[in-house]
Amino acid sequence: MKDDSILRKIIFSSGFLACFPAILIMLFLHPLSSKYSLSVEPTEKHKGQFIYSDLNTDSISEIVYTGKGIPYYFIAVKDNDQRFYDQWNLLDNLNQNISEIFFGNFDHDRFEEIYVFSHKGDSLFLNVNEILDSHGTRLERIFITKIGFINGIVTSILEPGGFYDQNGDGMDELYFGITTGFRQDPRRMYRFDLVHKKLI
Repeated sequence: MKDDSILRKIIFSSGFLACFPAILIMLFLHPLSSKYSLSVEPTEKHKGQFIYSDLNTDSISEIVYTGKGIPYYFIAVKDNDQRFYDQWNLLDNLNQNISEIFFGNFDHDRFEEIYVFSHKGDSLFLNVNEILDSHGTRLERIFITKIGFINGIVTSILEPGGFYDQNGDGMDELYFGITTGFRQDPRRMYRFDLVHKKLI
């Protein structure tokens, strides 16, 4: 009689009653695995640039810097209080071996343009953005030439030559030179007319 009451107490205890549904649920549960797997993608190292330049001629320099986001390289502009003015995303690769960012004012207004050359494989592109002027000059992916590109490494070097008004229209043309190792070309001095988008 005493054994029967102990057995009855065990059978009707909450812990014992909870075991049966738990065992049934575990039998029908999907195995603990995921159809998704997480992995870290290798990213290309980009040593960004950090430059001060007065882009709006107010005698206070803005902070201009480059970086690598996903999936774009970008050029961002901040004021001295670290507030963003704007960010410019580029479709192609930035590589300081071929081009650092530089500044100019070909149209002689109060806003400077940001200039940078980008590349996709062996194709070189010119990008220009008057980023602080909402109606300013914007040129993206202007094809310039094929450059040295061997085993995923750029073997050309680009040097900006400055801005000069060669044709007398009141607007400066951009001059730059490209030299290349391990191949014959390009080894040239270029002039780009930003008004007519013409490369000479």
